[in-house]
Amino acid sequence: YFAKAASQGNAEGMYNLARLTDRGLGVEKDHNFALKLLEEPAAQPPKHPIFNAFPNLGVAEAEHSLGLRYAEGVVVHKNLV
Repeated sequence: YFAKAASQGNAEGMYNLARLTDRGLGVEKDHNFALKLLEEPAAQPPKHPIFNAFPNLGVAEAEHSLGLRYAEGVVVHKNLV
């Protein structure tokens, strides 16, 4: 279900699929693909595109995960700036 949601551009689906892909839970473990899946929702607006009163779930989580990756140097060059 996460893959289907991710293919439709759903930020929460992409974030959850990235977590599973990063750990190899139910899908093949691939840190680079997980990074790509995290970058896409992090680039989306924080408000839901249709229902502006609601947050776009998955965006903040993806941004946080990307920040941790850059801070720890996971799959990317460590960058604390």
